[in-house]
Amino acid sequence: PDPDTKPLLSKSLFQAEDMKVHWSPAGDAALLTLQTAVDTSGQSYYGSSQLFMLRHGESDVVAVPLPQEGPVLDVAWLPDAAKPPCFVVVAGKMPSLASLHHGKSGKASFVFGNAHRNVVSWSPHGRFLCLAGFGNLAGGMSFWDRNKQKLVNNGCMENASGSLRAESAVVGHDWSPSSRWFLCSTCSPRMNVDNGVRLFRYNGQAVSTLPWNNENYLPDRLLQACFLPATPTVYPDRAQSP
Repeated sequence: PDPDTKPLLSKSLFQAEDMKVHWSPAGDAALLTLQTAVDTSGQSYYGSSQLFMLRHGESDVVAVPLPQEGPVLDVAWLPDAAKPPCFVVVAGKMPSLASLHHGKSGKASFVFGNAHRNVVSWSPHGRFLCLAGFGNLAGGMSFWDRNKQKLVNNGCMENASGSLRAESAVVGHDWSPSSRWFLCSTCSPRMNVDNGVRLFRYNGQAVSTLPWNNENYLPDRLLQACFLPATPTVYPDRAQSP
């Protein structure tokens, strides 16, 4: 860049050892998560975190107000730039609280409730949303219809009752480009046992399981599982259906 070019926005933020930037799909805003290993207030053994929002054309940085105090575990923008901007945050001590926030003011507009969750995963069209507890959590999942702001209860009682679980430790996850399918994978090198892929419908209904025995494919191992991508115009945005 030209050294004489002035920044669009400059702000000094304190109490940060690590920072992650989450750009909006339109590229005109960004969320910043700041992390410290030590909480100087002594309230948390796991350090502290803060969430800020920067917007093009705005002269200040907004501190995103969170309905529940505590560490910011995950944050993700609605992926469709053609829709009004919004984002989801999972924050707080377990059971953490997931909340939907306005993309311009940063204020919470809807609260999904408390559960053992640390992952936010939007479907490509931004209609369906999976809130999950993966990694070191027990694999709980909740599938929501963001348009209706309700749990998807079309044909899956486990999702409606909050008892939906992945069978084994989840290492990876992915939505299909049609927004109708969601997969969870257990892969090497993080997990070398119970490897495989499990496929769910957008409502949480388990469809099939693809087991993978590393011993049968040596020296190859299951390292990743994902859907083949497609351009956004290939699949239309579809509502819930039987």
